[in-house]
Amino acid sequence: NDGECAAGLVCSANAGGDYGLPGSWGVCEYERQVGRLGSGSGVVTSDPAGIDCGEDCSDGFKAGLVVTLTADAAPGSVFTGWSGNPGCDDGIVTIEDSLFCAATFERDPPPGEIPGCYPDASTLCLLGGRFEVRLTWWDPAPPGRNLGEGRALPYPTADTAGFFSYVDAENLEVGIKVLDASEFNGHFWVFHGAMTTFNYRVTIRDTETDEVKEYFKRGTPLCGHGDIEAFPHDGTCSAGGCVPPSQSVKPGGKGGSGSGSCPAPPGSDYVCLLEDRFRVEVLREGNATPARLLTDQVGVVHFFSEDNPEVFFKMLAIESSESFWFFYGSMTDVDFEVVVTDTATGAVKSYTPPEPPPEVEIEGLTAFCGEADTAAFPFP
Repeated sequence: NDGECAAGLVCSANAGGDYGLPGSWGVCEYERQVGRLGSGSGVVTSDPAGIDCGEDCSDGFKAGLVVTLTADAAPGSVFTGWSGNPGCDDGIVTIEDSLFCAATFERDPPPGEIPGCYPDASTLCLLGGRFEVRLTWWDPAPPGRNLGEGRALPYPTADTAGFFSYVDAENLEVGIKVLDASEFNGHFWVFHGAMTTFNYRVTIRDTETDEVKEYFKRGTPLCGHGDIEAFPHDGTCSAGGCVPPSQSVKPGGKGGSGSGSCPAPPGSDYVCLLEDRFRVEVLREGNATPARLLTDQVGVVHFFSEDNPEVFFKMLAIESSESFWFFYGSMTDVDFEVVVTDTATGAVKSYTPPEPPPEVEIEGLTAFCGEADTAAFPFP
């Protein structure tokens, strides 16, 4: 063949020996993905081998092969069933197309016991482990791989926040933070922000009371929400201390000049993305704000405290459109401007958060929106 697989197939390199072919050949196979949903935890494996999720949640299987998935619940959890694409009902599937199957694990603690938070690939534990945070995402336009659990990335400087990716661990999609605001209104505050057009559900559990809250993003707008009465507080600050939700803005350098100097030294008020090509800074009242690089594609800034991230952003190189796509998400009601400079060409773009559309407004919550610019900068 021409070395490429048809649509819906993936190439398994050096797999030829399994099919009586020279070992240097590649084989076009259907991709099978699995995910884990629910409040509990467990591991999904496959027979024939290839999936061990845990860590390895996808593999290629040849057409016509019967694959049996086994779901093993962790202690304190119970497996409750399968979901996903048609054919996933019992975990035994004949491979005829690329599929996604999800195993649901729910918490099943001993009577009277409230389980704690245990961080793993899909779980954030915030504020000293008091709050367990998980995320489920789904594509609003199936068929295909249309459901999954988020991959967790803790915020590197404090356990007040974290992020989730979907398929590519470098491509962060959703930000979450929980603030201890007991000194302000006797509650913990929860914020989530989006850099994705996919739908998602954030599930947050207070491990001291076992109270659970869920927050949803539905539809195309890149909007999250803030809940300043998410969980009641007994008035005692958590181990890290009360995190003030607002303070004076830390002074920064003037931004937006378009000079495009990259890379950014530690402590800079800007970050450089995609191998230092794009300089990104977020302005608050005309001043650049402290910035931190999370991956080569993603950065984040804070306004008031390093423990309280406010705006996050990413730049993606999209070959199919021959352009760079820029996304930003918001977890704040503070006004800001994002300034992006292409240091290769000197081109500059700026963005200010749009007003939330009526369809994202939810009673009792405050909506915060970002944007997706799918034609931000052309390829050279």
